[in-house]
Amino acid sequence: MKSYYFPGIWLVVLTLAVGPVAADYRDAVTLDTATVVDMGDYLADHDMVYTRLPLALHDGLMIGNGVMGALVYVEAPNRLVFLLGRSDVYSLSEHVFPHRKPIGRFVLETVSAIESRPAIPFRVSIYDGVMTGSLQTENGTIDIEAFIEAEHEVLSVRVRPKDGAATSWRFEGETDPQPTRTRAMPPYDLGPFETAPPKIQTCNGRHLFSLRYDERGSPAGGITVGWDGRSMGDSIIYNATIAYDREQGIDTRKEAVRTLQQASKRGYEKRRRDHVAVWNEFMSRSFVSIPDKKLESFYYIQYYKIRSGTRVGGNLVDLQATWFDPKTPWPAAWHNLNIQIAYWLLNTGNAVELAEPLVRAMQQNQQRFAEMAGPYEGAYALTARTTPDFIPPGPGPSSVLLYEEISEAFKKDYPTPTVFHRATFANFLWLCHNVWLTYRYSMDSKLLDEILYPWLVKGVRLYEHILREGDDGKLHLPVTYSPEYAYAADANYDLAPLRWALGVLLQHAPDRADVTPAQLQTWRDIDSQLIDYPYHPDEGFLIGADKRLEDAHRHYSQLLMIYPFYSVNTDQPGGRDRIRRSVDHWLSFAGDIRATQSRDPISGYSFTAAASMYAAVGDGEQAYEYLDAFVDAYAGGRISRGNTHYFEHAVQSLTQEVSLTGATSLNDMLLQSWGGTLRVFPALPPHWDAAVFSGLRAEGAFLVGAERRAGKLVRLQVRSLAGEPTRVRAGGLNQLLSAAGKVPGIRLIGNNEAILELAAGEEILLIADAAPQALAPVTADNPAEVGFFGLKTNKEE
Repeated sequence: MKSYYFPGIWLVVLTLAVGPVAADYRDAVTLDTATVVDMGDYLADHDMVYTRLPLALHDGLMIGNGVMGALVYVEAPNRLVFLLGRSDVYSLSEHVFPHRKPIGRFVLETVSAIESRPAIPFRVSIYDGVMTGSLQTENGTIDIEAFIEAEHEVLSVRVRPKDGAATSWRFEGETDPQPTRTRAMPPYDLGPFETAPPKIQTCNGRHLFSLRYDERGSPAGGITVGWDGRSMGDSIIYNATIAYDREQGIDTRKEAVRTLQQASKRGYEKRRRDHVAVWNEFMSRSFVSIPDKKLESFYYIQYYKIRSGTRVGGNLVDLQATWFDPKTPWPAAWHNLNIQIAYWLLNTGNAVELAEPLVRAMQQNQQRFAEMAGPYEGAYALTARTTPDFIPPGPGPSSVLLYEEISEAFKKDYPTPTVFHRATFANFLWLCHNVWLTYRYSMDSKLLDEILYPWLVKGVRLYEHILREGDDGKLHLPVTYSPEYAYAADANYDLAPLRWALGVLLQHAPDRADVTPAQLQTWRDIDSQLIDYPYHPDEGFLIGADKRLEDAHRHYSQLLMIYPFYSVNTDQPGGRDRIRRSVDHWLSFAGDIRATQSRDPISGYSFTAAASMYAAVGDGEQAYEYLDAFVDAYAGGRISRGNTHYFEHAVQSLTQEVSLTGATSLNDMLLQSWGGTLRVFPALPPHWDAAVFSGLRAEGAFLVGAERRAGKLVRLQVRSLAGEPTRVRAGGLNQLLSAAGKVPGIRLIGNNEAILELAAGEEILLIADAAPQALAPVTADNPAEVGFFGLKTNKEE
């Protein structure tokens, strides 16, 4: 380690004893924040604490492990419900509407009524991944501890009755294999679907509930829910598992018994220790401290939720993740926005390995992308709705098709939603952009070279089939669907992903032997001739050619070039004005963003997209305004006070991916890294004079930390994981570096910007005298809102 001291500044250049290694996006890396900050103690303030028990699943306590999940709530008068979910238990037939299947619930029943106020508040520890609390009844109290093992499909519930209390535990299986709200969505084939009569067995104290599914006369997999109970001192330990066969030849009963046997062999205490260790590591990856403690709590809870919702070797995140609302109208994976936004918090949040289930699912189901491309030979496409293994909806053809080529009879018989889901072309390339972000934040060259690049070739091939040269000499797109708004030629929803994909193909083509000169020339011709984004001088980017935005539009399908692609950005002449004009016009139809239980036709992800777009132009005040409105429980953003799930009042149902975007937007205010530049604190609101983060990731595979005190940058830390060149831009960087003169690895080029050249494994740390000796939390500007989430008594609210 080399240390240099200058008046008013410490400069430390650290050369770590780790040589360059091949990057693998599945590897976890951290700045070791936990050695400076006691993350367990710090995150305890952000736990979801319930001094009033939830009476509905949308406010329920959440536990999960990336495959299984449970929502915990009270059904009056005396039932504590564990509503189960397993995120890969789905329809299997290609002739039906894709849908998750309800599984059932475990019920802890007490002798007398459960009081609304617990004896000891219920708490979800986001650091440990454990739920605890104590029920109060007339006949005594019942201590509860529950978790779903981080890396094993086992729900463990420890029950300790006291003062004469007594309980019973049972499973109530769901034998109707379809969500209630999907029973009236023509023209989709929605059943009724059938199940064989459930088989219920008890063997050596282990109970099994087995169910086989049938869809249109064909076998469609099956489940076994297994559970047992064992005494441990003054407690009873209930273990439960869900085994699933997707017509893969798995004996679910044997699998369930084997899982329970292994859990029993490992023992409760060891399993709990191993589980907590996994959670402690994950939740210690990054440290973020801001003055707004309600927003800070919300931020950390989203990382608890995403790790509960997916894991390496686990399942893809759909709109319900590991939890499941049986009344949901969103029982599938939607690829025209929802799946994409669910993954963005992983990147800056230093959890890129959690993209592994998405990458794996895409790899294993490429034949379905080819099938969905239908008549467009050699292409890949993706309809808007599928199962997690990309089975599209039936009945009838499920390939993408231009609106003009869809038969009039089909349009007449099935006006919505079949037609527009088939006429949406950009979904596949947009989903590929998520994989590209995983590559950029990890610099895993194998991910780019062997997986993503061939997909982009096929995704662009789809457009090669349909582009046509116009009288103006430009290449134009025929009519496609811009999600949730209108059909349009030259739709910006298509142009933004297409331009991005062409850029990646051309940038990396010189490194590939499999790109022919003819193919390269085709891409160059498309890139040079492609029509510009349709734009209105007063209203900004249009939906498409001659299709203006004239009313509220919750989706931002016309603005993808602004965010998340950053193809139009503030580094370009006139870019800032074009962005502001477009975003301001889009939001001019939003209405009162803080209206209680707003039914305006914008959604939670409209709020967070607005926050991120304003952050992209450095407007921290507006970014904060929309993000603050988003987390305003039950108001415009429709966020549950209990567990931060997004609750859509119009359909009285929850979805989980929307809330995750709130963490993404805060990340965008703290650190941006598009375009080869690390932008540190690019969009803080004016009333935040202090903010701290450590262990956030940036494109180019950098780990970054920074600290702002009294409105000034006092600490900057950057570690290179891949040796990529980059620039760093931060207000106050000139002052932080000016006293240092020439320093290896960093070169100031003026205007608070420097070129950073670090080899893989090297780190630079700049600390001003004004900085605290070690990382320290920022003082709350709203102390009463520390620990905001989790239901409270009326007095506390």
